[in-house]
Amino acid sequence: MKKHGIDISPECVDFVRQLLEKDPEQRLGSKHGAKDLLEHPWFASLDVDKIKAKKIKAPHIPDLEDDLRDTSNFD
Repeated sequence: MKKHGIDISPECVDFVRQLLEKDPEQRLGSKHGAKDLLEHPWFASLDVDKIKAKKIKAPHIPDLEDDLRDTSNFD
C-alpha cells in the first residue's frame, strides 16, 4: 500500500487497524497487553530480548547541546 508517497506494509496497516478497533474488548492488546502487540506479525523481526538487554543500538542518536532543553531536532 502506498499513502502520500510512502510504502506501508500490509502488516503495518493491519497493526494500526487493530489498534484503532472501536470495540475495546476486540482491540489489539486488550487481552494480554503488550504481549499481544509484540506477537503481531509487524514485529516479527523484532528481537525483544535484545532490546530489553540493551544490545541493539538506536539507528539514530541525535546530537544534543543540552539534554534537557535542546529542541533543535523538533519543528
